[in-house]
Amino acid sequence: MKRALLRARFPFRRTILRLALRTYEVYLALPLPRRRTPDRHPGRWPIPPAALRAKVSWPADAEFFIETGRAQVEFIRSVVSRNGGHVEEMGAILDFGCGCGRLARWWSDVPGPAIHGCDYNPELVEWCAANLPFMRAAVNGLEPPLPYESEQFDLVYALSVFTHLSEELQDRWLAELERVLRPGGLLYFTVSGDSYAAGLSGEDRGRYEAAKLVTHFTDVEGTNLCAAYHPPGYVRTHMMVRLELLDEVPGRARGACEALSQDSYLARKP
Repeated sequence: MKRALLRARFPFRRTILRLALRTYEVYLALPLPRRRTPDRHPGRWPIPPAALRAKVSWPADAEFFIETGRAQVEFIRSVVSRNGGHVEEMGAILDFGCGCGRLARWWSDVPGPAIHGCDYNPELVEWCAANLPFMRAAVNGLEPPLPYESEQFDLVYALSVFTHLSEELQDRWLAELERVLRPGGLLYFTVSGDSYAAGLSGEDRGRYEAAKLVTHFTDVEGTNLCAAYHPPGYVRTHMMVRLELLDEVPGRARGACEALSQDSYLARKP
């Protein structure tokens, strides 16, 4: 079914695909049976409604939303630390593609850096601005630029952002993230690598094995329906043209974050 949709061209294709995605998100937001949904993060911050959680994580269960965010921030900090980075000594951190604060909420008690977050979806940013006062939330466009000064951030992280963009737009966003990083600043990002590419076949499989990017549904890029598959060889060469690769952790590998099945990369701006 998916292969047929990838190749099919029909009237109002983009509109129909976006409508299908919205319908699926409504389905994901339906309450799970026998599962209590807390209304606040333990100790402090409100938990976004299921309709917003469904746009950034699956399942949309509140406990999953909270625990995966906590585990992934801990993993980011561990990767940064083992490569000589000290989060507490940083001046500013950017959550690029912050959604409704699934990860950002876990930076609130970290002393030192100013926390910024931005996202393409204004509804998610509005929720962050109203409920996570420690973070400076802003809306960005589907295309660059970002509303920040050059060399403003010590750390930028982007979880599953490049996985939903065309190659051309990925390249432009990489250049923009490099612009807002200070010299020596760190970029952490995740992509769908080998553990996701197992389902590729035919021409797509050949491209992936040749270390070329594979993309699906780029006519609705920026949504969760658009999917990109990144071979490690592609990341090490194409995506590291202006950056220095410091660390990589394959998804589901020993030592990887159990709550993160995507491949992780840490790079430094020279």
